[in-house]
Amino acid sequence: MTWFIEEEISQRTLADQFKAEMHKRDILKIPGTYDGMSALIAKQSGFKALYLSGAAYTASKGLPDLGIITSSELAERARDIVRAISLF
Repeated sequence: MTWFIEEEISQRTLADQFKAEMHKRDILKIPGTYDGMSALIAKQSGFKALYLSGAAYTASKGLPDLGIITSSELAERARDIVRAISLF
């Protein structure tokens, strides 16, 4: 499921934003998310970046974290999250 909320940002722009955040003196806190809704919650909580947690993703599907999801499933979920929140 995809949530179209914001304008889609290019991968180059997202990468540049991430690089800029990494060069700041502050610690960049990056929470793990597993779908668009958890990513929206992270964004509303003030996080500037996030990562797709494979363990959380498989748990959300009712599966054990045994590496049984495919890389294409993970890539599709990552696309959904980026579309939902436009964070890097």
